[in-house]
Amino acid sequence: MLMAGLTLGTGVGGASTANDLAAEFVTPPDEAKPWVNMFWIGRITTNDITQHMEELRAKGVGGAMLIDLNATADASYMSGNWRELFRHSVREADRLGLKIGVNTCPGWPCGGPWITPENGAWMMVNSETIIQGPQKFSGKLAEPKGKGTLYADVAVQAFPISDGTDNPKSVVTVSSNPDDLQNMLDGNFNTLWKPATTDEKPWILVDFGKAHGVDWLWMDMGGQVVIEASDDGVAFKPVTTVVGAGGNTIYLAIPATTARWFRIGVPKDATVRDLALGSKAEVERVARMAAKRGTTNPLGVTTTRQIDQVNLVREDLVALPDERPPALRDRIDLTGRVAADGTLTWDVPAGTWKVVRIGRTTTGVKVAFGNGLVPDYLNPAAMDQHYEKGIKPLLGDAGALVGKTWQYSIEDNFEADLMYSWTPKLLDEFKTRRGYDPVPYLAALAGEIVDSVGITDRFLADVRRTIADCAADRHYGRWAELAHADGLKVRAEAGGQHHPRLFFNDGLMNQGRMDVPVGEFWEIELWKENQFAPADHHTITTPGWMDAAQNVNAKQAASAGHLYGKPLVASEAFTSGGRRARWGTAPVDLLQHANTAFCEGINALSIHGSATSGPENGLPGKSVFGGIHFSHNQTWWNQGAEPLLRYLARCCHMLRQGLFVADVLYYSGDEVPNFVPPKYIDPSRGFGYDYDVCNTEVLLTRLSVKDGWMVLPDGMSYWVLVLPDRPVMPLSVARKLRELVAAGATVIGPKPQRTPGLTGYPESEKALGKITDKMWGTKTNSPAMQRSYGKGRVIC
Repeated sequence: MLMAGLTLGTGVGGASTANDLAAEFVTPPDEAKPWVNMFWIGRITTNDITQHMEELRAKGVGGAMLIDLNATADASYMSGNWRELFRHSVREADRLGLKIGVNTCPGWPCGGPWITPENGAWMMVNSETIIQGPQKFSGKLAEPKGKGTLYADVAVQAFPISDGTDNPKSVVTVSSNPDDLQNMLDGNFNTLWKPATTDEKPWILVDFGKAHGVDWLWMDMGGQVVIEASDDGVAFKPVTTVVGAGGNTIYLAIPATTARWFRIGVPKDATVRDLALGSKAEVERVARMAAKRGTTNPLGVTTTRQIDQVNLVREDLVALPDERPPALRDRIDLTGRVAADGTLTWDVPAGTWKVVRIGRTTTGVKVAFGNGLVPDYLNPAAMDQHYEKGIKPLLGDAGALVGKTWQYSIEDNFEADLMYSWTPKLLDEFKTRRGYDPVPYLAALAGEIVDSVGITDRFLADVRRTIADCAADRHYGRWAELAHADGLKVRAEAGGQHHPRLFFNDGLMNQGRMDVPVGEFWEIELWKENQFAPADHHTITTPGWMDAAQNVNAKQAASAGHLYGKPLVASEAFTSGGRRARWGTAPVDLLQHANTAFCEGINALSIHGSATSGPENGLPGKSVFGGIHFSHNQTWWNQGAEPLLRYLARCCHMLRQGLFVADVLYYSGDEVPNFVPPKYIDPSRGFGYDYDVCNTEVLLTRLSVKDGWMVLPDGMSYWVLVLPDRPVMPLSVARKLRELVAAGATVIGPKPQRTPGLTGYPESEKALGKITDKMWGTKTNSPAMQRSYGKGRVIC
């Protein structure tokens, strides 16, 4: 089975003959041997490290990823003691023939105490102030909530509005801490409302002003929520009770009820980040806007499938029937009239004006397990600072062993309690990358529908695309440049998983900047390959997420490797949790999950995890949360570790020979967020017909046609290109499709209806129509994909 889907020939190490492969199958080369994630825990010595490495090498481990969790007694990260342990580790690895990688910070995702506030992660914040004209106004505008240590106004804009008497907004009050109320209503994950500690029965009261129909709720909080309704504000009757499981968001239908007042009872220790109550349309208006702005994702992270989270952002923005979007032609830019303290001086014209204040501020969020800031992923200066202070000093410690024994600078996935949505140079990046000035549309970042739903949707799509491009180029790409200059390679789970919400990233672009794309798979009973079943990653089932999670990103890492010419596709292996963690696994439990990962495209493993735990910690010593216990203190170490590692090395080596065979190349579209879902073989394709997924960058820069096959520079080839169900693509992609078809390629999918952003709109729509009308002139309604379709055709 391991040979299925392979074309033997040029592999990672060059051409291999049949005799070579036969010998290497029996004795896999060192470079194919699995690595381990090596954690230092408790009080350890150089002797402990030596013993650990010798045991790993003796059983067949090829290398170690040194990952600090700030858990080493008397040796805090980058201290003198820590660096002595590091120097010893590099020397011992070299002596034993092991290779190493070094994590970029204590914990994850990236950062440390050397990151200064201006280079920390940023977010967008906003406020609105209603001013009645005509008058000479001089006063302070409402303060944006969530202001951090640094704050600056980005834009202040005024729009004329109706007086609102016909359609008054609901009024929300809370039982305590009213000053933080706006934090709960701004659709921003980074801001929150908590009841006072003395509040015995905290509540949130929504007054619609008159009888109002309610059937949907969005609350970002965990714990039990009790909803009651009242016609007079005094006597309340129960509506329903719902639970936000595991600290995750509530986004669901509730029993349809008509009343003026609704009271929501929350736990005493509640933390409420977001709230929207009303009809489904009203809640969707708020929730989709928050998702599209990049301030939160209403579907959370562990209660829904990844694909559902992506699709929510891509669904059309909605406006309510009585909503009157402000017109761009009526906009008045007041940015230059606002002082540093927020005081606006303005001769207000007649009418009622909404003044929208958009600002940028630091999040102040720190890396996990460390005491330093997470850097600005959109700013290359932040990576420069991180590299200079957090990585560069270790190069001198390793000396001549950099690039020889110390091979990789590594990062884990992005798991930090924040949403980044800004960088100080975002407007400049936007102009360069999107080709127009974003300033007139910035009120959309404050939740306003500007001019029209369509215009606002397009502008926000451009913002998301710009953020994704910056993350790929300014963080991951810049990191690779710096590391390569010093002789190191980079590897990271750059395409996710992401926590706590789905970030504006293009997973394939991020992974394409890595020397080794990295995925992650878990050791859990119910995890299986998705051949003919839709991927239900992150769907809650009994007994919970830990036992129902699918392999979320192996297919993405594999596709990135194939598409960007990266011969190694690695994965953090055997991550675990709950009742399966640490001590509850044996080799027989691990093999089935490794085999599944191999079938999804993984050909290099780093076992999570292997703790260096000194004798004073006793036996079996300390272990790493979230992983298996893979060290010489494990009961089956001397019976099972060596044959397990030999088998894994065999598989990895064989899977690196030749090229992956995929008949189908799916185009994921140009919208952001953009991630490859878990592996799913569509039944209409047939068993054994595998695929890759490509993004816009690969389609435009690396794909061509040879003899009717779509080919990549590194030798990969595909029979057909399949477009998404809702193809939204820039003109550059439409032109590329026309070029591919003219050269003999077969493209399958519906006709594109629009371009994603505002660049060139509406002329871009006309140009798109001219291209696609000709290409999609002859339609074939068959959904099947068979080679009998021939070449050089577009099939709808």
